[in-house]
Amino acid sequence: MIKSEEPCVKLIAIDDDPAALELIEESLSQDGVEILTETRAPEGLALVLHQAPEIVLLDLLMPGIQGLELLDRIVEACPATDVVLLTGKYSTDSAVEAIRKGASDYVTKPVSVDDLRKRIGVLINEARRRKRALQLDDEFLKTCRFEGMVGRSPLMIEMYRTIRRGSFTGATQDKTGMVEYASGGVLFLDEIGDMPLEAQAKLLRAVEIGEYQRVGSPAVRRADLRIVAATNRNLQELITSGEFREDLYYRLSMVEIRVPPLADRREDLSILEKYFVDKFAAEYGKPIRGITPRAQIILARYSWPGNVRELENVLGHACMLTDSRMIDVRDLPETLKAQQKPDSPSDRNLLSLSEVNRTHIYRVLEQVGGNKARAAKILGINRATLYRFLKDAGDSDDPSD
Repeated sequence: MIKSEEPCVKLIAIDDDPAALELIEESLSQDGVEILTETRAPEGLALVLHQAPEIVLLDLLMPGIQGLELLDRIVEACPATDVVLLTGKYSTDSAVEAIRKGASDYVTKPVSVDDLRKRIGVLINEARRRKRALQLDDEFLKTCRFEGMVGRSPLMIEMYRTIRRGSFTGATQDKTGMVEYASGGVLFLDEIGDMPLEAQAKLLRAVEIGEYQRVGSPAVRRADLRIVAATNRNLQELITSGEFREDLYYRLSMVEIRVPPLADRREDLSILEKYFVDKFAAEYGKPIRGITPRAQIILARYSWPGNVRELENVLGHACMLTDSRMIDVRDLPETLKAQQKPDSPSDRNLLSLSEVNRTHIYRVLEQVGGNKARAAKILGINRATLYRFLKDAGDSDDPSD
């Protein structure tokens, strides 16, 4: 049994040469890395499908199933797995084809031990970082939640503080508030901006003097309640256009809390993604572990005009349709994948050099399906430099992970 504080990374090597497998085991054996080997292609594929490893080392030329065919099956079934092809006969065409099909790297035999440790070590570290992100425990998630809301960005923390009664002037202990009436019940009115004017007049009476009438009854009754209202519309604009009563607005807005849009708190995106994936995986009874890096790139680039509800809808849809353990680009709605950031001539003239670099890197990553090894080659930088740039970019901890 492997004992390590780091998450365990599974690596499967498939090669018909036992000596090559022995070299791989000796070179990459370390604490926190579980290495499994197989000399036959069909059994190797079955092992990958059963174990869902983070990394696969695959011989390109094998009897039975050819390496590129095996690569297709692995990428299709386990899109989050990094596949590194091994071959004794290097050719530019085969290398390009392998990368195009989703391979993370392409190594020529005989393999240098130092080179293998260095190149696979990068993948191992990346896999550990992804697993750490997926292994947020329940106690940590509790610190990111408040009364059903999820987020730990400064904007959300400030909103949590405002919502707590202790943050209101004069509310240092339990007592009746200005919009609270005797029964202690709470009436929540969602999308109050869509309420007809006639209904607004009746609501105003209940808010002001606590009176209401049952439908069909002339008797006036007393209401004991607290009213909480929500809307995504601008009530001030509705007041100006005559669609919302100004007196009702001032009665309801004694304590007004603005929920920050998702576009203003992108650091919460990864937390919300995990929250919704876990929620729908349990609801649909599916062993979904997370979202692939290339799918996270698409989610990070989207503007989210529908805010958290839209994200919930997108991930609920993806969890329902996916037959994999990781949500991939193919599981996302076409409208989301087609969404592009505006790029007017005036915007381009005002971009800083870092913004130009950042935009170009994301475009390259998107074009290659999130394959960072290929993106680094196209950009002319090594993978470590690319990881460092993505980490410093700041859309989330790492938009590509």
